[in-house]
Amino acid sequence: MVLGIFSSYWHFVKIIFAMYIYQYPYPIILSVSGLDSPRYLNARLSNDIRALRTDNFLLAAALTPQGKAQAFFEVIKFKDEFILFSEGGNLDFVSSAIKQYIVADRVTVSSLNDSYSAFHLACDNLSILESSLGLSLDPRLHSYSVHKDMLILSIPKIKTFGFDFLIPKDALATISKLQEARTLSLEEYSFLRMKLGNLSYPEEINETLLFSEAEIDNSISYKKGCYIGQETLERLDSRGKLPGKILTIKFEGLQQILPGLEVYSGAEQNLKVGTILSASQSIEENETLCYARIKTTATVMDCVMVSGLIGKLFARSSLR
Repeated sequence: MVLGIFSSYWHFVKIIFAMYIYQYPYPIILSVSGLDSPRYLNARLSNDIRALRTDNFLLAAALTPQGKAQAFFEVIKFKDEFILFSEGGNLDFVSSAIKQYIVADRVTVSSLNDSYSAFHLACDNLSILESSLGLSLDPRLHSYSVHKDMLILSIPKIKTFGFDFLIPKDALATISKLQEARTLSLEEYSFLRMKLGNLSYPEEINETLLFSEAEIDNSISYKKGCYIGQETLERLDSRGKLPGKILTIKFEGLQQILPGLEVYSGAEQNLKVGTILSASQSIEENETLCYARIKTTATVMDCVMVSGLIGKLFARSSLR
């Protein structure tokens, strides 16, 4: 009787705290190895690779000299190599960007896409995720662990608790345990991450804006020394004011808002204040969310206009 009550209660809890699973359709997983790989990556990426330990990972971008993102990664030190994971992008372009400054360096860059698949698992209740997977998960932000060559990275993107899983393709049975998890489409995943305030490469983080404007916490080191794009980012930091910011615009109903559309002031309709970067809809919530690069001088506005539609402007609140 008691066991039956407990079982019913646990089933009810699972319904209330739904699990979500999303398979990244076009992930990029690179291996960077070689005697010179630590020094080379430290000079190539925006964050301090020397701060990597066996239980953490870093966020970092590969930049142009002008401080714009060619790629954005979760960076892991795994055994004798570095693993660079990106949610998406063009594999050839991103791989070439990482290799761009290799001259006589003893560095090898190779793709692991044929060996690994990438998923994001999320829930507002950690115990439910752990129970369903049969694993103990470390919820500390940017913590990292290994389970039978499966790499688990703690990074909430759509719910309170979220983990990126890099899983060998011959070990995908782990994911099959999540029979009660809701599988998300790209549109559903995009809406949830935008609702939580998270950006993605290459949808928003790309070469159309300065990487500093993305304002992603703990993705830039201002103390490690020289790296590609450092001069631009340091100059922006010293000024204490960015030329633009990525803000969220919310529209009521399901609206067709396309990247590249111009954003105008809600008060002065001829005053252009920004550009749409991405958009996503939710049928359940009957609303459309957009990310837009907005001029810093215009970020105090409450409302903006896009293609004749009035939307509410508000700041992102990222958990990354």
